[in-house]
Amino acid sequence: MAALITAISPHNGVPVTCSVGYWRDHVELHHPNMVGQAKLVEKVINEPLAIYQSPTDINRHLLYGVSVLPPPFNRGYIRVVVEYTVIVYLTLG
Repeated sequence: MAALITAISPHNGVPVTCSVGYWRDHVELHHPNMVGQAKLVEKVINEPLAIYQSPTDINRHLLYGVSVLPPPFNRGYIRVVVEYTVIVYLTLG
C-alpha cells in the first residue's frame, strides 16, 4: 500500500513511514480529530520538540510537537507514536 507519510527520524536516522491504509484504519478511526492532519504528523516526526522512550514498549518512541489542531485540541502538544520494526528478507537459492 502507498505511503502517506515518509520521514527520517532525526533521533536515530531511521526511515519512518505510515501507509494510507494504516492512517485511515487506525489513526483516523481511533483519533477523528486527526483527519486531514498527516502533514502535521510528518512535521512532528521531522522536527520533534521532544522524544521519549515509551515506558510500555521498547520498540516505540513518543515524539512531541506543538499542537496546531482546531479547538478544543489546540492546547498543548501533539504526541506521535513511532513503532520500530525489523524487517528480515530471506532469499532461497
